[in-house]
Amino acid sequence: CSLGSRAALLFGCEKNGLSKEELRSANAIVTIPTDPIFSSLNLAQAVLLLAYECQLSREAIGQGVAGEDAPVDEADSGYAPAGQATSGQLASFFDFWEEALWTSSFFGGGTNDVQERLRAGATMDKLRVLILRSTPTAAEARLLRGALQSLVQPKTPKSSNPSQTLGKSQRVSREEF
Repeated sequence: CSLGSRAALLFGCEKNGLSKEELRSANAIVTIPTDPIFSSLNLAQAVLLLAYECQLSREAIGQGVAGEDAPVDEADSGYAPAGQATSGQLASFFDFWEEALWTSSFFGGGTNDVQERLRAGATMDKLRVLILRSTPTAAEARLLRGALQSLVQPKTPKSSNPSQTLGKSQRVSREEF
């Protein structure tokens, strides 16, 4: 809300909250602190509090009336502040990454049994959180995907690559600086 971009607030039912799949698709999770004696809010209260906080943040950055959003990049599917990776770009990246990990047998022996699928789901959830926490730009998302793709489908090496002409002992790593 505070960035002036489009946002979706997803609320779960009062009894069970959001499903794991719904939580996986979230870019951020909001928890409203409550008194331990009354540890939950009803849905209407939660909606009211978040709508109020969104309005306060819009006013704080001087955007005023609803509808005066900052420019958004509508490339792919999903919306994002100008420059930020869209949900569609990130979903495509995560799908590609997961497929590459399955192809390389990262999740196990390739039997695709229940344990492997559970391990894959848990691992991908952790990787999504890791990447989404940094709120990558569209350029960063393309860089990540390109780097991953080059590992999965390497190009034929060019002889002008300095790392190929240097011996292992001549290469300098960042740690040596």
